[in-house]
Amino acid sequence: MLINRTKLCTVIGVYYKEKIIDIISGGLAKVQQHELVIIAGDMNCRIDVHNRKAETVLQFLEEEGLTLINKAPEKTYVCHSGSSTIDLVLKYMKSVRKVTQEMLKIAARKHMPVATTFTLQKESPTCPWNPKISRKLDTQRTEQSHTRIKEAE
Repeated sequence: MLINRTKLCTVIGVYYKEKIIDIISGGLAKVQQHELVIIAGDMNCRIDVHNRKAETVLQFLEEEGLTLINKAPEKTYVCHSGSSTIDLVLKYMKSVRKVTQEMLKIAARKHMPVATTFTLQKESPTCPWNPKISRKLDTQRTEQSHTRIKEAE
């Protein structure tokens, strides 16, 4: 697992060896709840066929608030004995306007590079109240405060 924090988001790269849920859970524990998160990597969880392991892993990730970007028909691993969709990209981002994903077909590689582009919308600051800041100095209040300070001394 590799965690990379940027100004825009945190990217967690994973490679499945054993206990993928434990690995991803450990990565998510290092991320703040408000952070935008991208998890990507070879998870060896096939989403192109019915697969109990993939269903369990994806259910866990969805419960954590992540959304799968990949589409099952887009194969990410191709070899002489077949192909599968095992290299996955997930996101936890509310401010995403658009996501595009493209498999870069390179004949000399088994794992197809997955180019995923996120278009973020700038979030407007939300404030539960509408503060009004007065830039005028109330000299009478200042004098009253000054008098009370003198009396206290």
